[in-house]
Order: sequence, then C-alpha cells, then structure tokens
Amino acid sequence: MKALSMDEYLHNLQFLNTKKEEIQTINENNLSVINELANFISSNTHYENLNTFISLADIIVEFIEKFNNNQISSNELKKYSYNLKIILENLQLELKKQLMINFYFYGEDNLGIIENNLIKYNIKEIYDENELKSLQLKEKNGTDYNILVFNKDITHIDNRYFDETIDYSKVGNSLKNLTKILYTNNYDYSYLSNSLIESIQGDAKAIIVGNSYPLVGIEEQLLSKNTINLSMHSQDLYYSYELAKKSISQNKNIKQCILGISHYVLNHDLSKGESSYSKNMIEKIYYPLLNDVHNYTKTNIPTQQTLNDFAADILIKSFFDFDKIDYHFRKQIYTNNKTYYNDLNPRNVNNSFMDYTMDEKESIGYNRANQHNKLFKYDNTKSEYENILKEFINWSKRENVELIIVILPTTKYYFNNLKIEYKNDFDNLIEHLKDEDDVKVVDLRNLDFDDSDFANSDHLNQKGALKSTKYLNQIL
Repeated sequence: MKALSMDEYLHNLQFLNTKKEEIQTINENNLSVINELANFISSNTHYENLNTFISLADIIVEFIEKFNNNQISSNELKKYSYNLKIILENLQLELKKQLMINFYFYGEDNLGIIENNLIKYNIKEIYDENELKSLQLKEKNGTDYNILVFNKDITHIDNRYFDETIDYSKVGNSLKNLTKILYTNNYDYSYLSNSLIESIQGDAKAIIVGNSYPLVGIEEQLLSKNTINLSMHSQDLYYSYELAKKSISQNKNIKQCILGISHYVLNHDLSKGESSYSKNMIEKIYYPLLNDVHNYTKTNIPTQQTLNDFAADILIKSFFDFDKIDYHFRKQIYTNNKTYYNDLNPRNVNNSFMDYTMDEKESIGYNRANQHNKLFKYDNTKSEYENILKEFINWSKRENVELIIVILPTTKYYFNNLKIEYKNDFDNLIEHLKDEDDVKVVDLRNLDFDDSDFANSDHLNQKGALKSTKYLNQIL
C-alpha cells in the first residue's frame, strides 16, 4: 500500500466521516455525494487491497449504472443510503487499523480541554518528566503514530518515539480567543442563546420575556426568585411566546413568566420589518436560535459562524473537537458575565435623560413616539397578535405557570406623543387581561420615576432598573 502522509490519512478519515452523515440525506435531486465518493475511489486506489474499499467501489459503480438507466426507485435509494453508510463506517474502522494514532498529554490542563473531553481521541496522560523520559526509551510499534500534546517546558523530545507535537497552550488559547471574538461579534445571539440554555438546564424558577423595556429595565439577578431574562431588543410577542414555550416545556421548575409589554405589543411583527436592523434580528438571532422566521420571506439564510469555519491544520482539527470547544468556551463566557450588561457589554451607569435640555427631551420623545405610532396601521398584525396573546395566556394556564404582565414606565415626553387611539387600545387591553382573562398585571407607569431614572425617552437606565426591580420584589 502506498505510504500516505499524516495529513492525507487524516483528510481521508475526515472525508469518510462527513460523507457518512451526508449519505443519510441523499435524494433524487441531490446526488453530489455519489460523485464525491466516486472521485475518492479513483484517487485512492492504494486502498484496493481493503475489502471494504472494494465493496464501496462496487456499490458506487452499481448505483451509477442503475441511476443512468432510471432503475432506482425511492425505496432502493433508501437501501443504498443505508448500505453505503455501513460500508463507510467499516472503511473508517479498517483505515484506523492501518495506523494506530496515540495521543499523549503532558502538563497542566488549565483550559479544561482534557478534563471536559473536548477532544476526539482518547488520550494517555503523562504525570511527570521521569515517566516522559521512560516512555521515550520504549521501542515504537511500526503501525503506531505517536503525538505529544504538551503544556509544560520539556528539556528533550525524542522524535524517534513522538512523530509530532502539539502546543496545548498555543492552540487552546487561540481557540478560546477566537470563541470570544465569535461571541462578541454577535453578542445578542450569544447572550440570548446561552440564557435560554441556562433557563432549561439550570435551577431557574422564573423567566422574563419581552422587548428592550424589560431587558434594560429589570435587574433580574436582584429578584427574589432565581430568574433568567430572555427578553431582547425588538423582541415581539410572537418570539416572546416561542422562547417561553421552549424554556418552560423543558424545565418544569419554572412557575412564573414575566412578560414585559409596551403600547405597540399587538402591532409589532419583527419578521415584517423592512429595516436592515429587523432583518438582522431574524437572520442572526431568532432563526439560528429557534429555527423559525415567522412571517419573514427570505430563504437561504446564512448559517452562524462557528470555530469550524476557521482554517486550521488538519491534525489540530482531528484532535480538538471544535464544536465542543465552541460550546464550552461560549458557556464559560456567559457564566462569567450572566447579565446582559457586563464587562463585555458595559452599561453607561452615568447615562441620564436628565442631562438633556427641555427642548431636546421634547424632540427625542416626539421622534421616538412617532416611530412607534407608525405601527398602529398594521391591522393584520393586530388580529394575529391578539390570537397569539390569547394562546400565550391559555398555554400558561395549562402549564400551571403564572403569567405576569409588567408595564414599565416611560417619560412623559414619549407617552404624551403617543396616538390617543394607541393609548385607548392599550388601556382596554389591560382591563380585558385583568377582568376577563384573570391575568396579573403590574403597572409601574404611575410610580415615582423621574427623568433621572431614564437613559432616553422610553428606556430606564440602571438607576431606574434598580428602582423597578425593588417595586417588583414588593409586588411579586
């Protein structure tokens, strides 16, 4: 058999593993995997003495001949898919017998990569330098390929025993830094996706959903119950409901759901937004998180960038499990910065609406209210979202979860410029929720908030958020 380089060998194993997954979704309109396997066979004739390689070649030739003669039915396609998967698995095993790759680790696992099994191979730990020296004196088996992963100063490495080395610290820290870059580049998705996982897997007793008002206006870590905040900028009622369902259905310890709403709660459909901001929220947050675009019409949405998208030496990618590492370091970043505002995403604690002149306040409030007044015209959205709210309420009751609707305050400069129809509709909705639907409504609008409690015309700053959270603890 032709001697392959380690890169070629690992590339072939990686190729077979990928095609093994792809072959399971083969269909009449997408047979590219068959062509790729045919090319693999023609360029790897050095495997012609392996029984599984011969079987692979035979079944690919048979498939192509039958397909060209229109002799493959959908049932036969399924059989070929199953048989090819088995053959590819067996070929992988047979190739691994040709060369035994052994990984050794020497040093401190300070990034937790070994401890948390963020690797694709079993690894043998070397505990001290004497053991390392003793190991290198052994005679190496001809089919062995030994790789040393090290995170400690080493006086001497015997290349007769170790074929290659990997610097744990250099590679591990590079992957950690890349993960941090990915996390911060799409921060809102990173925060919300990890918050959702925390609400499902942690010991949460309550969740918060809604738009930016509860996101910036409630300090959830100060609430009396362990609460996870799943609200987000521009989150509409549809996605609030979907997030609540996903979280609560998988964590039966959650018994309270706080829904922060605003005057335009029934008129705002994020998926129908025409701005690039709205489209980005769908494509970069809610679609990758929930696999749901709601009424968004664009197809072929790009996938989120992950560690696997970065180029790396094939030996590195073969040893380190990039998917697990991506997940591990993202979770680590979130755990160290659990609230939305933190060292990665600092809040301007000195930001106050009080600092603006009266004319500036009037102008800012008018422009912001006018932006929301434009949503009032969407009658189709209002009808759909009335039904979503009813579903949300009924679903919460079936799940024995207390749904609490919270109305956070805004400044008078914003409120006074809202359309009177908006205000009347909202007041009628609140009365209906309390009287007809028996939903608990907490209205903070008439409490003692002043301009110093706001960052802008309709969002609380940190001072205001602390005040609203104190009120919520007293009421809830």
